[in-house]
Amino acid sequence: AAVAFALLAVAWILYPLAMWLRARGDRLGSTPVTDHKERVVVLVATRDDPAFALERVRNLRAGDYPPHLLRVLLAVDVNAPYALDAYRAALSGSADVVGGDAPGGKAATLNAAVRAAGSSDVLVFADVGQEFSAGAIPHLVAALRDERVGAVTGRYTHGRHDEIMSAYADFEALIRSGQAAGRSVVSASGSILAMRPSLWRDLPAGLICDDLFTGLSVVRQGSRVGFCREAVAYDPREFNRDQQFTRRVRTLTGLIQYCVVQPRAQLPWSNPVCSHFMGQKVLC
Repeated sequence: AAVAFALLAVAWILYPLAMWLRARGDRLGSTPVTDHKERVVVLVATRDDPAFALERVRNLRAGDYPPHLLRVLLAVDVNAPYALDAYRAALSGSADVVGGDAPGGKAATLNAAVRAAGSSDVLVFADVGQEFSAGAIPHLVAALRDERVGAVTGRYTHGRHDEIMSAYADFEALIRSGQAAGRSVVSASGSILAMRPSLWRDLPAGLICDDLFTGLSVVRQGSRVGFCREAVAYDPREFNRDQQFTRRVRTLTGLIQYCVVQPRAQLPWSNPVCSHFMGQKVLC
């Protein structure tokens, strides 16, 4: 019992306190780029209604990044109940539409999206359910101008309709900020993630936590994954407690799956942030 309480104290009190102290001086990407030159491709994987995809593309197009340097690519899951032509008709040329790979699922769909992205300077991953702040992409691009940074994740937030989950989102942002001020973020947010295309590695089919796999893949290649608080993905949806529980169970299942798929990530000589990964993810 004493050991169990000690682990809880370390995980929920001492470790967050250490990350808060470390994060106070980290300002990665705090000033957005104004001399725009990077070609950015935003990738959105979906199987949702084309009307939702249209709203997401409009949000991305309404941001502060120059339209002539911004390409939006919508990748549609092969198991989606809507045809590709339905998406093309809804988007009316505001984004490119491609089909995902078999056997379907987000991982296979993202693989197809990256392959279709072609030549670009920055890949930005976004989900269909959120909205980016106007300056999100310029802040992410600014962070990637640091040559030590191979990828950067932003801050996920939502309305304060659930104070417990809102507090948890703030807690996750604090942890990521502290980790980024050191070596690297352990787990990026798939709802807002930018990276150098050369560091992308195809995702295994059926993978649940694509963001965890991608972030740690970047770290294990010798680059950092940063955190930019000013780049925000806002989720307007409301989830009840049962839905939140289901989402957390899925995330934990994905963590177990990742440990099976990438067992070497649990070894300190293979994973530069192994201590954070084990302490924050596996033991907690």
